[in-house]
Amino acid sequence: MKTTERATTVPAATVQATPEPATPAPTTPDVDAGRCPDHPDGGAAGYWAIVPGNSTAGFAVRNFGLRMVHGVVPIVDATVVVSGAADRATVPTVAGVSEVHLTLSLAGIDTANVRRDHDLRARRLLDTEHHPDLLFACGDVRADTTGWRLDGTLTAHGCSTAVTVDAVLVSGPVRDHVTVRATTTFDRRALGIRAPRFMIGRDVVVTVTAQFRLLRADGLANGSAAAVQPRVAPKARPRP
Repeated sequence: MKTTERATTVPAATVQATPEPATPAPTTPDVDAGRCPDHPDGGAAGYWAIVPGNSTAGFAVRNFGLRMVHGVVPIVDATVVVSGAADRATVPTVAGVSEVHLTLSLAGIDTANVRRDHDLRARRLLDTEHHPDLLFACGDVRADTTGWRLDGTLTAHGCSTAVTVDAVLVSGPVRDHVTVRATTTFDRRALGIRAPRFMIGRDVVVTVTAQFRLLRADGLANGSAAAVQPRVAPKARPRP
């Protein structure tokens, strides 16, 4: 007797492919098109205050016309006022920037040469006894293809001069922090700092790398300058 064997067919529906393990999403900061992750609405409006420990200010000027001398200047304080929420396509600090203030302590100037530093602080040059600070104030900020251009006023040694500062984004914004680098060049004579040109060059290059953090406080979103008062240099004492 012939036995007929029947092939057992497994329904296609019962055959399941083993799923491949999912690829984990990259662990990048929660920043959407430059928006602060702690603020879904953009979170840029208000005062951005400098983080001194993560910020530096330096300068460079020619000495005796031969070599470039570099130095550092302590940062007293700095604030950026953003008066409106940022657009989704921009970094928060680009949109609505209305004011920038910076104060450096010329009395703390350091070129790694004690004698030279003493001479720079002396009355015939910086006169830091009567004019200890250098101030920068700006109410005209424009975004360009590489960063920002700030037209403001530099004040030191009892004099003021107009300067243009170019700033670029270094990092952020991440968790309410952003780092920028700003550079400007000015003629020291415009600030009344006189010295033979062969001793000290006329053009001084200043570079500030600053980290700012967003301050949260009532009323900051309206950009009111009265909420934070930047340090103002004392008035010059009359010379005998």
